[in-house]
Amino acid sequence: MKKPLFLLTVLFASMTANAAFKIAIPLEANNGGSLPASSIAFVKPGDTGSNPSNPTDPEIPTTPENPAENHNDSETPAEKTGAELCDDRVQPTINFLAMNYPDISYRSHAYQQLTVPEGEPILMGCRIVLNAPISKSFECISSDEYAMSASNKLFDRGFDGVAVEYYGTCQ
Repeated sequence: MKKPLFLLTVLFASMTANAAFKIAIPLEANNGGSLPASSIAFVKPGDTGSNPSNPTDPEIPTTPENPAENHNDSETPAEKTGAELCDDRVQPTINFLAMNYPDISYRSHAYQQLTVPEGEPILMGCRIVLNAPISKSFECISSDEYAMSASNKLFDRGFDGVAVEYYGTCQ
């Protein structure tokens, strides 16, 4: 009786000692991370890429002796358009959603004419579309508070319109 019990204990201990865990951390933007999409590439040594096998010496930048003299007013950057400002808001918003609302994801965005429910166009603005679980929607729990909370946070972040599309089932 002692021998089978001992063997069973050893077997159980060996099974738990060899347990493995997998942690997936999104790195690129298309997976919910903060790095630009396609910024991670695995290449063989010698391939062209960010780490070539025969590195060259870096060029030493030269600076003018008096930078104030070389200032040219025509080189000042132009103000960004509404569409560019809209695009600039997206990546920080994806990061914000990943940190605060992990089950809500970014679907798309557009700088477009926004309308009120009556159908009259009111202004050009930045609109974002989100995917949210239907299990936290009014249809399943008689409250849209979760999606409304995320929407209100995005209005605070400078979006002019927020649309929510639901996925999944009520469970």
